[in-house]
Amino acid sequence: MKRVKIVRTIQGSPNGVNVITYRAGGIYEFTNEELANTFISIGAAEEAVEEAVEEKDAGGAPSNKAVGAPPADSTRRRRT
Repeated sequence: MKRVKIVRTIQGSPNGVNVITYRAGGIYEFTNEELANTFISIGAAEEAVEEAVEEKDAGGAPSNKAVGAPPADSTRRRRT
């Protein structure tokens, strides 16, 4: 499989039957590497560069810091 970035909109057939419009700026994965190589050779595409994804640590879940009894719910009335 080959990933390419299309630099100008072009049509092509990945399977010899269906024609697909490949849009400029799109990144496509080609199972038909011959079509991808053709697009690259005519200047319609370039090999896609894997961009590094920075992983951010969200940290652990906060611990329960509540101390003592829960606050009284003033909206409820006790029945007596």
